[in-house]
Amino acid sequence: MGPLRHTHYRAAMFGITALFLGACAQTQTTGTDGQIVTGFIAKPTTVMVSQFDFAPEIVIADRNLVARVAQEMKGKPSAAIKAETAQRVSNVITETAIAALRDAGLKASPGSVDIALGDEPTLIITGRVRGPEPAKNAKSKSTTFSGVKSPTVADVQLTHMSWAGRKNILNFTTEPGARSAPVRGGAAGGGSEKLSPDVAALARRIGNDIASRVIAFAGQHGWVRDASTVTPVTPSDSSSQI
Repeated sequence: MGPLRHTHYRAAMFGITALFLGACAQTQTTGTDGQIVTGFIAKPTTVMVSQFDFAPEIVIADRNLVARVAQEMKGKPSAAIKAETAQRVSNVITETAIAALRDAGLKASPGSVDIALGDEPTLIITGRVRGPEPAKNAKSKSTTFSGVKSPTVADVQLTHMSWAGRKNILNFTTEPGARSAPVRGGAAGGGSEKLSPDVAALARRIGNDIASRVIAFAGQHGWVRDASTVTPVTPSDSSSQI
């Protein structure tokens, strides 16, 4: 290869490399709560929404649900009954979030880190429902889980897993006592659990809030269409049965 051809070859390879890096690299992006996310984040082929843990200070104000679970688990420890009751409510939070994420164009389903296998890019959403202030000890003041104006919030973590490894890419806390941010109307549908209207409304408010924050982050990285075109959901319009 002559000197001139060699120079042209090197210039061409440099140009191709620059284009590749430009396609992969992302400019510095501010996360929902101000975190700075840098570098390329591959669009997830799957979004897994895990069950949410409930802090000890959360009291679920749904007498029928509590009584139903206690009857089904007759003879079991009260701690196990409380945990199962919380999981029933968590089901509605995750179902609401999944419906909204799917409507935005993300392939969402229930799941956790334990079942995220393979090299395909996967986004895993985990979190914990708690009172307005993080509990400092076991005797922290209780927070009633009921009604969309409840101060109950959820601390949420987004973890990205792929062939490149596992990385926490965003942490945020949902808004207390506020109506959900806009998401598509499909997220307001009924859930599989029979909850009191006030408990169902709060569970959906939290699920909608989680979804809207994830959709906004996904929009920043080009994973979904413009999230600003979605229509608001009224979480208090509950079709759950008591």
